[in-house]
Amino acid sequence: MNDTRFTVAAARFVLTCLILSGLGVSTCFGQQASQADGFLKRSHTDEDGAHKYQLFVPTDYSADNQWPIVVFLHGAGERGNDGVAPTQVGPGPFLRARQDTFPFLVLFTQCEDLNSRLLRGWRADGADAKRMLRILKEVEQEYSVDPQRRILTGWSMGGYGVWSIGAATPDLWSAVVPVSSGGDAALAEQWPDVPVWTIHGQRDNVVRPSAVTGLIDELRNHERSPWLSIVPDAGHDVWKIAYGSDALFNWMLAPTNEGHPPELTETPKSKEAATAEQKFKTVLEIPDAVAIRLGNRMLNAVSYAIPGRVPDDAVSGDIPNIRDSTSAEGITFAVTFSQIRYRGKVSRANVKAVGKDQLRLQLGLTDVSLTIGSTYIRGRGRSATAGQITIGIGTRRPVWLNVHVEPYVQDRRLRLRALSSSFRIESDNWHVTRPRGISTRGLGMTQRRVSDALVQGLYAKKSRIEHEVVAAVPSILNRVEDMLDLSDAGQATDAVWPLPVYHPVAKAWPQKVFTDSNGVSITMGLNVAAPTKQSLPFRVADSNNEPLLTVGSEETLQVAISPHMLGSLTQLLVESEVAQINVLDIPGDTFADLTRRDRLIDVIPNFANYPEDAEIQTELVLTKPMSLQRESFQANLPQPASGAAAAADVSTPSGLLHLNAPEAVLRVAVRESGDNKWTPVAEFELSISQRITVQVTKMEEASDVRLLPAGNVQVTVPQGRLMIGKPMAADEAARTVVATLFSDAWNTWIAGETFTETQIAALDFQQTRLQLQDILLADDSIVASFDISPVHIANLSDEVHIYELKGPASDWRGPYTLEPGESHRYDLDYSFSYRWTSNGKTTVYTLKPGSESEFRVPSGGGPATLFRKPTE
Repeated sequence: MNDTRFTVAAARFVLTCLILSGLGVSTCFGQQASQADGFLKRSHTDEDGAHKYQLFVPTDYSADNQWPIVVFLHGAGERGNDGVAPTQVGPGPFLRARQDTFPFLVLFTQCEDLNSRLLRGWRADGADAKRMLRILKEVEQEYSVDPQRRILTGWSMGGYGVWSIGAATPDLWSAVVPVSSGGDAALAEQWPDVPVWTIHGQRDNVVRPSAVTGLIDELRNHERSPWLSIVPDAGHDVWKIAYGSDALFNWMLAPTNEGHPPELTETPKSKEAATAEQKFKTVLEIPDAVAIRLGNRMLNAVSYAIPGRVPDDAVSGDIPNIRDSTSAEGITFAVTFSQIRYRGKVSRANVKAVGKDQLRLQLGLTDVSLTIGSTYIRGRGRSATAGQITIGIGTRRPVWLNVHVEPYVQDRRLRLRALSSSFRIESDNWHVTRPRGISTRGLGMTQRRVSDALVQGLYAKKSRIEHEVVAAVPSILNRVEDMLDLSDAGQATDAVWPLPVYHPVAKAWPQKVFTDSNGVSITMGLNVAAPTKQSLPFRVADSNNEPLLTVGSEETLQVAISPHMLGSLTQLLVESEVAQINVLDIPGDTFADLTRRDRLIDVIPNFANYPEDAEIQTELVLTKPMSLQRESFQANLPQPASGAAAAADVSTPSGLLHLNAPEAVLRVAVRESGDNKWTPVAEFELSISQRITVQVTKMEEASDVRLLPAGNVQVTVPQGRLMIGKPMAADEAARTVVATLFSDAWNTWIAGETFTETQIAALDFQQTRLQLQDILLADDSIVASFDISPVHIANLSDEVHIYELKGPASDWRGPYTLEPGESHRYDLDYSFSYRWTSNGKTTVYTLKPGSESEFRVPSGGGPATLFRKPTE
């Protein structure tokens, strides 16, 4: 969920300006290819100076063999001239993770043009693309490259470049892989017979899949068979899945377009590799940014998941030797228990808020085995040594460790302080085995007497065992604290970020915690990293000082976000000088009128002095932060459509948000054919306001969150300046024309569109699942409410269906009777087992909260059985 639209447009201008990256031309300064491997930093010098780039060389490279080479074209965000940024996205991070086994040479050049249109940075006739081809030629003169295995791949701006360069150099490549790309369908007429695998995120709001599907369709019309993988639930950063998948690089070794593309999957290891080099440096701190409310029903639901998440060795360890003494027949004996080990499991758990600053934590321990390896007994002239003794605890039912804790914040970490603890072993729920192998010495020291004495002595020490368990509570709480990492809550900014670009990289830290009898409330601040490598001073945003959540009786989960933080976040874009976009880079062509001579000549009359073929460039620049404000509910808000969309699974908007860009600028420049320099001709100040609403659509596994336009954009142009010839202020008529052109373009652009669309996966806690139900617009916060969805079972067969149910801590209950055509609903906090018997055969399923099932006859016939309800 990570990376051109300003509330549609504002977002895109910010997005497109994130396109930076540079290409390099290189010559190696006397390095021998056979003497170095890994990522080699190199430079090429031409008439324009030195150009840095990097070349990855396999660990086992040898000039005795010919090697395949991959050329990677980066996205707009990596433009520049440092030679490093292109290796930090795309295949680069994954090469570092598998450097010792990667079988390709990989070339990373850099686009150095920071002023051209974003999506044309790698165009085939541009200086950066031509330089890349010269660098490739020089690399092939130095290294043993297989000319039949050159693969061209690129992401975003680089993906556009793959189509452009591939069509212009048809005999150079054995395969091409455009990722998050787009291209002119006219390229199909000249496209070579080269295997193509195009990869795109289904939820890419930066470069929508429609930017490439037209070209793919046209290639198929020209008897080509390109592969197209639309990755479900992936956004613009689908490169993490594409380049993190072994399937892609295996295909590059033997590319083909026969059959169907294999599935691309992101593994935990590839996820780690994709983020390993992202250094987080805080430049902005936002206090009181996010609040979380964990109600007692939520805590109870999560409790069912705790046993399954506790590692097998969590309740295990060694205990130091225990020394004791006892007396018998007037003789004092010293007793030493050694080699003590314990192991058990957490089978039940419960967490509940019970009052002001108090949580009750209960852990049910079962099958606890405390083993004493050896026991030594010494007394006047008498001694004995005993072998292993086992103490079994919780063998019949759980033994409960009860701890009342006070949560608090210290050094920006959530801590737990034990207030009271108890652990009681019931007499019928534990046992002591007789020792194995006893040796004795001295009068009266028989094996039987020693065995009886040890067993009886240990039974008498039950309170000592209970005390030792309670004494271990602080160390147990320390381990729990290590698991309470809330930094990922910084991703909550995605839920209110109205732009499909520059999703802020933020980490959360606990600021305040409050507990009452209904739940726990945690207020968090955010640390935010800079959107670019530009050095920015650290600052702390002003706090709103208003509570984000009103404490009440809510039982599940609420996440509240302060809309005021949008101003601080967008201020970073302005300070980083990335809040701008060429209007032609906004998807579609609705803003093209702002670059047409015939539409602008009434505004800028001196355009008549330029030739007809002069090129006009118009950029939209954000000069002040954006703001997000709530507007009370209006009756004319857009409502869900009829039919399926009008069902309870689609939330009704609870109000409006105003997304405001109070100060932006349209900058118009011109250049004549053959001239590389742009001449500024006009600037117009804009104020933009767009009303938007939030819609949540619930599915079984996730909820779709859409920011939708609610009415037309409001645009004012308070000032304008003409800069051709003698500078002068633009008159009211000219400013009105600009406002009309911009408004018409914006409204056409967003018609029928969503500003952003994000899928929030259900929070899966093994035994239960919480799903986003709604997003409410309060005065000082945007509140996302999660709840536990019910289980539905429908009988679509002609027979009476009889079944039983079993919870995680209960016996089988029922039977329950479900008549044909009827359905049952269960509002439970946990998953449960479901079984029925037919023709002597018993079938058991596990049904999770939120699941919908149908008891029906299979499509191929046969006895009725339970099916998951198909997704519509």
